[in-house]
Amino acid sequence: MTLNTAKVLAMVLVAVILLLALTGCSPGPLIGSLEAVVIAAEAAIPIIAAAAGLPPQTTALIIGFLDLVLKAADQATTILAGPGTTAEKSAAIIAAFSSLAQGCNCLPAGTPQVVVNVIDAVAKAIAQFLTHFAPKQGVTGAAIPATIKIGRADRAALAKILTRAEQNMSKLKDLKK
Repeated sequence: MTLNTAKVLAMVLVAVILLLALTGCSPGPLIGSLEAVVIAAEAAIPIIAAAAGLPPQTTALIIGFLDLVLKAADQATTILAGPGTTAEKSAAIIAAFSSLAQGCNCLPAGTPQVVVNVIDAVAKAIAQFLTHFAPKQGVTGAAIPATIKIGRADRAALAKILTRAEQNMSKLKDLKK
């Protein structure tokens, strides 16, 4: 993959994430924003693989970051589909993703901009997903947790997201070799 192809892929990735965030995604915005996290990580994999001149330790850190993102997405699918109150699910998902929302923090000066862009897109997708778990202000001013409702269509979408995340974790293992 050439650098120009990687740049085009990065631009497409950003456009897809924005489109998903703006359209509300099907079956619901919560599930759609989780899917956007997996899509962002998935799109980063071939760009990282094709990036020339990245030091091996930087590549390893980026792969480790993406692996953690996909594992957190995997956890989130299980949490959302499983039992528990809104508060319990929110706390568990925030715990899984909180350190990842800041991005990789592993990109040294001189990292190709296309790599910086895809990692930033992953972090932005995570931040967007986490907005679903921020408490909403009630009429009295007291914080009220957002209600998490998962229907049949959401469960089917979560199963597909889980499969996709696991497939991408396999791709990352191949990059480590």
